[in-house]
Amino acid sequence: MATIQTRIDDATLTSPVKGRVLYRLAEVGEVLAAGGKALTLVNLDDVYMEIFLPSEQAARLKIGAEALLTLDAVPGRAIADMSASYRPRPNSPRSKSRRRASATS
Repeated sequence: MATIQTRIDDATLTSPVKGRVLYRLAEVGEVLAAGGKALTLVNLDDVYMEIFLPSEQAARLKIGAEALLTLDAVPGRAIADMSASYRPRPNSPRSKSRRRASATS
C-alpha cells in the first residue's frame, strides 16, 4: 500500500505559490522528461493593473485611497483591497493620467 501512495504522490503536481493556471502545456497522462513543463501559473500575489483616467477624474482620486473594481462579466460584485498610486502619462495627446491599482489577496 505504501508503494501505491508513493507513486500517487510522485505523480501529483503541487504549486509552491497561490496561483491560477494560465497555460496547460501537457495533457493528462503525458509523460514529461525531467524538468519538463506541465503548465504555466500566474502568481496571484503579483497581479496588478493600470487604469487610465481622464485628468479631471484622476484629480478627484486620493493617493492610497481604496479602489473598488467592478466587471461587466460579474455585475453586482466589487473587487476590493486595491490601492491607487499616481504617475502622469507622458506625451499623451488627450492629457490622461495613469493610476495603478494593485490587488491584494
